[in-house]
Amino acid sequence: NRTGRPFSVHLHGSASLPVYDGWAEDETCYGETKEYVYPNNRPAHCWYHDHALHLTANNAYLGLAGLYLISSKIKDGGCGEPWNLEDIEEKHIILQDKVLDANCQLFIDPLGVHQISLYGDINLMSGIPFPRMLLSPKWYRFRFVNSAVSRPFLLKIKNGALQDVSYNICKVIATDGGYRDTPVLFPTAGLLIGIAERYEVVCDFTTLKGQTLFMWNEKDDVFMKDVPYFCYSHLLGRLEISTIIPASSPKFQEN
Repeated sequence: NRTGRPFSVHLHGSASLPVYDGWAEDETCYGETKEYVYPNNRPAHCWYHDHALHLTANNAYLGLAGLYLISSKIKDGGCGEPWNLEDIEEKHIILQDKVLDANCQLFIDPLGVHQISLYGDINLMSGIPFPRMLLSPKWYRFRFVNSAVSRPFLLKIKNGALQDVSYNICKVIATDGGYRDTPVLFPTAGLLIGIAERYEVVCDFTTLKGQTLFMWNEKDDVFMKDVPYFCYSHLLGRLEISTIIPASSPKFQEN
């Protein structure tokens, strides 16, 4: 530990032994070292974060969180569909919201205004605020995890006219419980991703050549009733679908 604050690593999605589970008081303090051993014996879309007592939200918000992927060609298969998951390009997306101070630095006040909850006015996809993603007109596999402190996300994909297209092009293939035997259609109301939840979605962009789409956080009066109006933003990111399939896959780009 070189951070100057204690931490404990907790992994979601793995059947870890108790000694490696990252319980809140199993802290690694400054100058100390702990080796975590995970079996890695089943394919899963895992994610890890700090779990230190009274510091979980603060440490995870400041960056102690990430994805942990375990893949198996045999297990992935096609989830009952004609596709082969190992042939579909993946996009790993960590959803977060942040607050910046006057110096454009991450701000969190766990003993004050953020003692109960934190809602930011800047949405991040994999660490980038409001990014644009350059995609090809083909199938993609999105692995989502909600790493926000308090905010749920009600996910949709919308076209330039802000019409929802996600129901027609996307299917949910995995949840916190693992892979489904068969995919399900994307919910018409949107895919609700609560705090610390994981989902995998396969989307077909083959009929959307040249279009600009938007990764959208839909407002919901039930699940998002506690989100302050001044901290609410619909836009998560922009998806630009090219007209041809490039030789190499493009990456995230900042606006």
